[in-house]
Amino acid sequence: MRIDGSRKYLLIGAAFVSFIATEATAQPPAQTADQAFEALSTTEYAWRQKQFGPSEDGPKDQPLTLPDVGPAAQSARLARWEQVAKQLGATNVDRLSPAQRINFAVYKGQ
Repeated sequence: MRIDGSRKYLLIGAAFVSFIATEATAQPPAQTADQAFEALSTTEYAWRQKQFGPSEDGPKDQPLTLPDVGPAAQSARLARWEQVAKQLGATNVDRLSPAQRINFAVYKGQ
């Protein structure tokens, strides 16, 4: 079957547009179990550092402050930690690398 010039360019154009549309809507690759756990623990730790501020083990140029221990702050912390506990509970430990299994066991106990 022979395709004339205008149809050929039309087919090539349609294929190109289809390819671009597919690439634009393609989902990013799924995270590995290690990446998901690392993202969870890193995000939670950064949040925790902001909650409690500098410590005696931190840089000496930061003034020590006491954290907010009011009812609203305590309630917000509890909600955050319950969310993290739920995410940890959904983690398939068997899919973690051996090193991350150790990190998971230590982290979950905190």
